[in-house]
Amino acid sequence: MRIVHIAETLGSGLLEYVIQITRHLPEDEHLVIVGNALEGKRATAPVLQQFKAQFPFSNVQLFQWEEVQREVKPLSDLKSVWSLRRLLNSLEPFDVVHLHSSKAGFIGRLLFFLTKRKEKIFYTPNGAPFLRLDVSLGKRKFFAQLERFAHSLAGDIVCCSKSEYEAYVQQGMQPVGYINNGTETSTILPSNGQGKKIKVCTTGRLSNQKNPALFNQIAQAFVGNPAIEFVWIGEGELRSAITSPNIIVTGWLTKDQVREELLSSQVYLSTALWEGLPFAVLEAMSCGKALLLKKAVGNVDLVEEGQNGSLFDTAEQAVSLLNHWMENPDRIHQMGEASLRLCDQRFNARNNFSKMRELYQGNLQVVEK
Repeated sequence: MRIVHIAETLGSGLLEYVIQITRHLPEDEHLVIVGNALEGKRATAPVLQQFKAQFPFSNVQLFQWEEVQREVKPLSDLKSVWSLRRLLNSLEPFDVVHLHSSKAGFIGRLLFFLTKRKEKIFYTPNGAPFLRLDVSLGKRKFFAQLERFAHSLAGDIVCCSKSEYEAYVQQGMQPVGYINNGTETSTILPSNGQGKKIKVCTTGRLSNQKNPALFNQIAQAFVGNPAIEFVWIGEGELRSAITSPNIIVTGWLTKDQVREELLSSQVYLSTALWEGLPFAVLEAMSCGKALLLKKAVGNVDLVEEGQNGSLFDTAEQAVSLLNHWMENPDRIHQMGEASLRLCDQRFNARNNFSKMRELYQGNLQVVEK
């Protein structure tokens, strides 16, 4: 099959999502259309060449989508519809179009409706726009209206987690179901960082979505306690929100360096306000980490309460849980083992992403509801 992937931006978890599809469908040809690349760089030829090196096989071609921008801008959005039309016409024939993220999801479905294209079309939000808590309630309602309108035009919604699927149903839409995101897994527990100090880490951009202010608030409760330290793996525009002296901000690391940091920690802490199904947490699970996750769409799918970790609503709850775990270090190890088992059972990349081929061929029975 020739599969077209379309995204207005391709970075972080969304990049991993597309890479995993191409990795587990190696016999198919993948044509990836992107407007903005990692770190907001335009998808010019040199940037696309750098990006292509991140894909594991030669079955991937990358193309620039001109005009598209992440925010709603009517004039440039109209231009991006027709530039996408020209690009798709130049890539014919192809069998399936998979739209990734909200702007591509809207423009792609609008274009298919206007031009009466006949190829199969799927849309995966990987983080519903109407769940964003960094914008006003009015804007979230507007995003929900746009999603409902686009859903009425063309294509099927395939969510990346059960909670994302349920969020769409609550908004009056009917996704065909969900296929969980996944990561490479093992049944062998990696060697964990040992020692007297508990290391709590997180991974991601220091942005509104990841809520670094809450991470900072939790860490501040342990200032002066030599038995625990906090690490933020990443960088971003909200670097100034990290002020607690017991937090180390590593900056951006390579994938291997991130895994080394995870392996040397005992607890993975997510303070994210909303997610789809976060690859960062899946990676932590594959490293055998106990999870302490803020209760949010995406996060709730990854915790079996009391087994591989806990969910929390407030900083006070997170601090209380960490204090309890520090008094029972063997329990942290047991929860890490449970994370590893759960990851292999439900979030195995090979099992989950290989379902995409059947979905693209029209077999809707492979999705869950």
